[in-house]
Amino acid sequence: MGLCLSSEDALPLSYPRSKPPSKEIRVTTLGVDNSGKTSLVYRFKLGIAPNTIPTIGFNVEALSEYPPELPPEFSLEDIVRAAKKGHGGYLSRTINLWDAGGIAKIRPLWTHYIANIHAILYLVDSSDRNRLAEAKTAFHDDLFNNPRIPVKDKPKVILILANKQDVPGDHISIEEIKEALELEKTLAEGSGCVCWHVMPVSAGDNYPSETRYAQLIKEFKDKRKAEGKSDVEISFEVEKFATAFRSLKSWGNGMQEAIMWLLDAIDNPTAKMAELRCAAKKPTDVVVVDPDASSISVANGDGVATKTEEGATSEANQI
Repeated sequence: MGLCLSSEDALPLSYPRSKPPSKEIRVTTLGVDNSGKTSLVYRFKLGIAPNTIPTIGFNVEALSEYPPELPPEFSLEDIVRAAKKGHGGYLSRTINLWDAGGIAKIRPLWTHYIANIHAILYLVDSSDRNRLAEAKTAFHDDLFNNPRIPVKDKPKVILILANKQDVPGDHISIEEIKEALELEKTLAEGSGCVCWHVMPVSAGDNYPSETRYAQLIKEFKDKRKAEGKSDVEISFEVEKFATAFRSLKSWGNGMQEAIMWLLDAIDNPTAKMAELRCAAKKPTDVVVVDPDASSISVANGDGVATKTEEGATSEANQI
């Protein structure tokens, strides 16, 4: 008999579904202490970033839903509709997120949290340059260069998150993180990792949506006062909107994109890495093969030198 697939089975893994997922994946969140691991896990799960203390041991939460989406120019009615729905759709897989403590004395326990998992989320505090060297040491000594962890136990997918983008100040750039962690070298062929990427995120509470909400409430109050409504009547109406807004789960900036990338990479890590490599190439780099002259022209924005098998060179048109 043939295999029957529903219409949702044919969708990309990152695409929201209308029914709860039936399969699970395991993802471990690692990083030095105070990099925001626990805040990120609970922002994913609860839609809030609670006050936390350094994790001793581990936390684990199951994630299966997207938060409800509000359009950039949302209205108060959009808030009410989203609150009634409760979520923005189901993930293609339930993600069991493990949050392991990052204090130096307990990092040796990381070996117990990466066997038989699908991916690692490695967090770097992009607002704290003083701890970048420590983040590198933990990444190398306690994780990918750790002799206690066999290559077969290392996950094929790793997503490095430059967290705390909402904290004011001079942030560590994506390129600086790549260079500091020596990712090209550390995650080269033979490391066990097939696909890796670095993305900026924020699990903090500074969201443009809150600014827009405050402006909408101000406009609503002004309109009602102009219509002759009393302060009591206005307060009653505003509280309904406030209740709906507080009930909405909200992920941090860049976090939904991170989850979408993670799901796609777990599904096909080799193809996802090839896609990243291709996107990193200069768009103006063009290779032209002349079958008659046995020459290869490499063209770029500065002009080119065309090399042939005989060593001759010719000039190609500038792009």
